[in-house]
Amino acid sequence: MAASKVINQQSFHDGKVVLYQLENRPKRLWLCRMKVPNGVGYIYRGTGTSELYEARKFADDLLDELRINVKLGKSITGPNLKRLVEEFEESSKATGKQSNRDAAIVALLKLYAVPYFAKNKVTEISQKEIARFFDWRRQNSVKKVPKEATIIHEMSQLRTFLNWCFQRGHIDKKIEFERPKHDGQRRPHFDGKDWTKLTRFLREWVKQAEHKSGPIIRDRTMLTNYVLILANTGIRIGEARGLRWRDIDSEPTDKPDEFNIILHVRGKTGAREVVARTSEVQTYFQRIWELRTKEIGTKPSKDDYVFGDVRSSDFKRWWTTGDRGARLFAEPAVTSTVAELLPADISAIEESWKSGSQLVIAIPLTFSKRAIFSSVRKIVGKRHHRGRGQRLMKESVAKYPIGAQFRVSALKMDLEVYDLKQREPELKLWQIAQRLGFSSKLSEDEVKVRGRESASAEKKAAMSVAAYRKLNHARRIIEGVGKGHFPAP
Repeated sequence: MAASKVINQQSFHDGKVVLYQLENRPKRLWLCRMKVPNGVGYIYRGTGTSELYEARKFADDLLDELRINVKLGKSITGPNLKRLVEEFEESSKATGKQSNRDAAIVALLKLYAVPYFAKNKVTEISQKEIARFFDWRRQNSVKKVPKEATIIHEMSQLRTFLNWCFQRGHIDKKIEFERPKHDGQRRPHFDGKDWTKLTRFLREWVKQAEHKSGPIIRDRTMLTNYVLILANTGIRIGEARGLRWRDIDSEPTDKPDEFNIILHVRGKTGAREVVARTSEVQTYFQRIWELRTKEIGTKPSKDDYVFGDVRSSDFKRWWTTGDRGARLFAEPAVTSTVAELLPADISAIEESWKSGSQLVIAIPLTFSKRAIFSSVRKIVGKRHHRGRGQRLMKESVAKYPIGAQFRVSALKMDLEVYDLKQREPELKLWQIAQRLGFSSKLSEDEVKVRGRESASAEKKAAMSVAAYRKLNHARRIIEGVGKGHFPAP
């Protein structure tokens, strides 16, 4: 597009200030170009008026303001927005890992703000210019047209960046901008028909798990009642997470045989009481109570979380209550050294003696040492079949026996791989290995290299295989625990 021709040009202050208009502009607004003494370059501003007197007054005020800034040693033009975005990104990574919010702010600025404000310095960004920016943003979306809720969220992100600029001294004051009214767009209405469809599906879903492993039945039962409780009480997810059995109460109503279920919850808005819309909620809580009782072998404590499990902070108490850990998983006591037994010691090793994990030998002390050693060697040779360096798994007599030899460190790493994949399912297998460091590690340069023929590609493939094996092993162990086997072969 050809540049517009300048018309009606006016000069003031020995040519330091030039006011001009451009042809083919319907409003014929005056524009200003200014050269400040001891300053570098020119300042361009729109005066916002078609009246010469008002434009001249605007230019004089701006010239005085810029002269003051020069005397105070302040920047007149201000830093470029693109450079500040790069500085903000580096600052957000200074702690080692960039937060998701900071990453989203950088993405918004690079995608929309930097292109729009390409010709502006950060000091030239005003409330009015920000309003124009979001008008432009609505019409120039990379994907679909943004909803007002998205615009409100992006305004919050832009405000965070501008506040950072203020704290770093890049702008003289905080920029406030008006938040648009919400357009009232909501998600599609969830009506009674949809609710009936959901509850019918949940019932069938639980029934289909009757012949599956224990964890699957448990998870489906818990999720179904979780949905029913939240839907009929209106409590938030965070409030449900902190709900304990002692927080559930009931009170009678005016009608006989009817009562209200009251929940005392705490969440982001503080503590509050919630009354369930129907007394049937008690049935949903009762199902979870029975499920938890069956899981832990005793009635849950009033301080237990309603939606908790054995991997919660209450695991230690779960393990020690009623000596449960030893009762379910422990082997009979075995002496750790070869020692002389006294008559009183026989009863203490009786179980391990019967199970074959210990051998008791009667030695007549009237025999010579050579005869004793020879006899013991023959007896031990018949009963002890372990070779040098071989780890022999003894036969377990525990209620839930350990089924194979294992290393605690290896099981711990398998669980870390599984947990990381659950938390961040988008991670690639080689990235999991890189994060946890159980395989060969890539340098920063190798991570950036792409292509199937590169040396780093071979490393990534090897790391992916190692991570897959650990992840697959963890899944087999979890599946086996539900069937009473640990660890999986």
